[in-house]
Amino acid sequence: MDTKIAYPEEMLDGKLQLLRYLKKLYIVLIGAAGLSLILGGIYLLSVTVFAPAKQYEATAQYYVEYALQEDGTPYTYINDTTWNTLVGTDLFMEDLTNRLPGYTREDLTQAIHASLLSDVRYLVITYTSDSPEKAMEIYEAFEGTLQNYVDNQREIDGITRIDTPGEATLVLHENRILRVMLFGLIVGAVFTGIFLYIYIAADDRIYLPVTFEKRYGIPMLWTASKEEMPALTRKLLGDKKQVLILSLSEKMDSPEETISRIVKENLLTEVSYAEVLEKPELLETAEGIIFLIRAGIDHGKALENVLMTCEKLGKPVTAGLLIGEDAKLLRRYYGKR
Repeated sequence: MDTKIAYPEEMLDGKLQLLRYLKKLYIVLIGAAGLSLILGGIYLLSVTVFAPAKQYEATAQYYVEYALQEDGTPYTYINDTTWNTLVGTDLFMEDLTNRLPGYTREDLTQAIHASLLSDVRYLVITYTSDSPEKAMEIYEAFEGTLQNYVDNQREIDGITRIDTPGEATLVLHENRILRVMLFGLIVGAVFTGIFLYIYIAADDRIYLPVTFEKRYGIPMLWTASKEEMPALTRKLLGDKKQVLILSLSEKMDSPEETISRIVKENLLTEVSYAEVLEKPELLETAEGIIFLIRAGIDHGKALENVLMTCEKLGKPVTAGLLIGEDAKLLRRYYGKR
């Protein structure tokens, strides 16, 4: 019998892959939960242990009255970006540093932020510092600087404060730990699921008798049910008396009743592949070879190597026998209860 290695022609067994995937689904759940906890922990550390120093801010709002030209249209409007740039230039900072000699220009530039509401005439100035007292001090000093700037601009007729900060308040950052953990949960599930699928698809170990038969073209002593074994044994072994039980490992944990059920009258000799390589003459007296395959343990390439070696030595394997199989997997695959 010529051993047929049919990896390229072997069709993906979708049902087997799905059953194995569902059995390992807990790995996806563990991967998703694990990444979620890791990202959540990193985020929690970043906002607690490694969080930046506390910041306090005071916010004031102003109404800017722009001057009109002769035709009744305003000279110009200062937009959001321009205001925020202006407050950090010499137009503001030279006067402000004179009012606050204990502050550097860099400190003041970082502490003041300008923005506009939807109406460009409403200016919002935010003052930020590491203490509420400093934030209010900067606010009070900047009031005079802002008024000086307006007085020297012909495009602006005046400015009026419409909202005064009572006190500086602590800046509260949004707690995003739930979003971070949800993101980790989704990403963890996707990547673990993909990895698991690739692992199962690339796994060449034998889990079902039918896989061995399709891949190597060698019959198994049973397929869907062990009740088939006696009939298949009589058919495959016939009147062969000297039968060699070949296994990959030196010690197979195969119960005696499993072997005795194969053939009752034949003379059985159990040997490992290593023994055959040491003593090739063991094959010479064998009339038949039964290859024991450990379900989910013996890798396909290792099995292929044994089969090809036996064929080269002039004694191809007669039949295979799966041992240590997953009973639940077999029942679900063949639709048996």
